Amino acid sequence: MSGKTLITGYSEQLASLICHEILAREKKARVFLLVRSKKIKAAERLLSKLPASQAERVSLFEGDVRSLDLGLSGVEYKKLVSQVDRIFHVSRSEDYSLDRAQLFEINFTGTGNVLALARECPQLERFVHFSSIYVSGELKGVIDEEEFFHKPRFRNAVEESFHAAEKLVRGSMRKLPVTIFRLGTVVGDSKTGEFFSFKGPYRILQLMLSLERGIPLVFPGKCNGMANLVPVDYVKDAVLHIVELPGSEGTTYQLTDPYPMTARQVLEAMAAYIGRKPPRFGLPTMLFGTVLKIPRLAKLSGIPRELLDYFNQKAIHNTSRTLSDLKGAGISCPRFESYFPLNLEYARQRIKQRRDLREEQELVDPLDWS
Repeated sequence: MSGKTLITGYSEQLASLICHEILAREKKARVFLLVRSKKIKAAERLLSKLPASQAERVSLFEGDVRSLDLGLSGVEYKKLVSQVDRIFHVSRSEDYSLDRAQLFEINFTGTGNVLALARECPQLERFVHFSSIYVSGELKGVIDEEEFFHKPRFRNAVEESFHAAEKLVRGSMRKLPVTIFRLGTVVGDSKTGEFFSFKGPYRILQLMLSLERGIPLVFPGKCNGMANLVPVDYVKDAVLHIVELPGSEGTTYQLTDPYPMTARQVLEAMAAYIGRKPPRFGLPTMLFGTVLKIPRLAKLSGIPRELLDYFNQKAIHNTSRTLSDLKGAGISCPRFESYFPLNLEYARQRIKQRRDLREEQELVDPLDWS
């Protein structure tokens, strides 16, 4: 990959991996990063880890996808328009604590603003949009990659906002060179175990690791839905290979485990690995959600009620086009059993660091100024 690439959402793990890979592969590539003001320091820390020869080819733009002209000055906006030939729109939110208006502002309005810039770029070769397999809402059965249901029922506003954003991008396919990637539940790196934040399945893992041994583990429902986990490094590798294929323009891909385990199998494997007795029974999802509201458990896990619905989802997301286009490239989705021990050990380390930091802070006497 060469040229000048704009990436949104650099403080997220996927965006940073894509950025770093582009810089490593192409010695003349330049990358423009759109970063919110509150994330600038985090972005600078990530860039500081790069070799100088790569970091010097990166330009940080302080802005916000939610704002008109991405919150940039006229000079900055015109610079991007005149130079950018590829856009990776990674910035999005799946934060269930946000209300519908906030989610639509980030996922829908934000996507519209990035598309507006794309339409003005005379050299644009590809617009890459990161969507979600959950744009299908509550639909059951096999969901194909090119299927897009205009009025599914949604479980929550996150799904609804992702659906609205993808619909917006699909409406631009005739005028822009678009490729859409619907992601499953993105987890940490399959080779290092590293992940940036405790969200999604890591909330469940955090609860498992924090509960006293005497408290039994239980399932939210039967947990017979597909887990749809996908390591972030596989997503990065697959995306960067596919967007270079001539036939990938105007196409939608689903990036998730093509042979997913059930949520029950995943929870049982995690429990066994950390030496806990696997859950023997499941509470109805509504009751499980109520239990998680107990102050002590809520503090330990932070598991959003909306997340529980996915443990029993009766949908299978077809990845045949993705597998076909990756054939012969040496890129395949790692099996859960090959990488989850690394993710678990990384989580243990992060939890221990947090605990040690809290204990250290509690030992500090705020009145001791000596």
